[in-house]
Amino acid sequence: MEKFILNLVSCSLLMTLVSFFLMLLFRPLKSIQSAKGRYYSWILVFIGYLIVFKPSFGEGVVRIDTDSLLNNASAETGTEALCLNITTIYFTVFLIWVCGVVASLSKAYFQQLFFKRSITRTAVPAAAKIINILDEVTDELMIWEDIRAISSEAVATPMIVGFFKPVIILPVRDMTNNELRLILKHELIHFKHRDLYFKAFMIFVKSVHWFNPFIGFFMRRAEQECEIYCDEDVMRGEGTASRKLYCQSILNALKTGEDKAIIYPSGNPAVSSNFFNGKSGLKLRMKMILSNGKKHKLVFLCVITAAVLVIFSGTVLAFSVGDDKHEDALAVQTSVYNFFEGSSVVLYEASVTTSLGSLF
Repeated sequence: MEKFILNLVSCSLLMTLVSFFLMLLFRPLKSIQSAKGRYYSWILVFIGYLIVFKPSFGEGVVRIDTDSLLNNASAETGTEALCLNITTIYFTVFLIWVCGVVASLSKAYFQQLFFKRSITRTAVPAAAKIINILDEVTDELMIWEDIRAISSEAVATPMIVGFFKPVIILPVRDMTNNELRLILKHELIHFKHRDLYFKAFMIFVKSVHWFNPFIGFFMRRAEQECEIYCDEDVMRGEGTASRKLYCQSILNALKTGEDKAIIYPSGNPAVSSNFFNGKSGLKLRMKMILSNGKKHKLVFLCVITAAVLVIFSGTVLAFSVGDDKHEDALAVQTSVYNFFEGSSVVLYEASVTTSLGSLF
């Protein structure tokens, strides 16, 4: 129990540092590099968040001996106070963590369920021209799965939802055939990339690390790279006119949401691939779309860099919880003091006996 809690916190901290480092590393490459490598790197990073027990090569750059810390604290205080079993403390922390994971996953599940029910009440069959263009684009992309299209006044931006029965939801507004082709192609490429699965996976990782204040920020960064990667595939082989129309379609989605004040009846769906997912990174996305310059993929270099950082992050920080042979018999006492306005208040003194014991 103790090892799991310590390694979970250590994993969250180290992967946060890895995430920030990759963001700084990839930032100057965005103008010359394809988003594919950065996108796959984010996938590896989020996998790293789930590898709580990472391999440690050597003693660790920073090694924290929890037993020594507790012994030193006990020796310095030398005061008898309320004694608590440290195993109970770790078990309580573990229960709080489990409750947070369950609450986070439940929120995402019911958000998705309520959105689906709300859309079902407002959905209408897509027009014949939409169905015809959808068939043409699926043939072009060699997608053989049955993908339906519906329209709804409840959404401001096109999106695709559903793992086993994918559905493209379009807002009710006038769109030209060329605009429809680009929008449908965008959503179908999301489906072809299996981005819905990665989105669900990120939600799971976010739930596991719900206590990490940066995990939501990294999730949005990964989603931004996902959109840019999708845009690159949509624009491959397209001319300048199509690129401008594509950008205008994104702005139309923004305008639809702001001017008409169209609001999701249940909030945003937890798992969906949207044509427009907010103003964050919009300027960069437009720049990437309008850029006709050849991009270097550098996929192998990016993935290897991310993999090395994830694997060797376990070497940076290591916890020692005592000799494993005597782990079950280990007992340590500690006291924690809190000083406020000159008053010394004894909080705890612990007697330690340690033991190691889907949404979508």
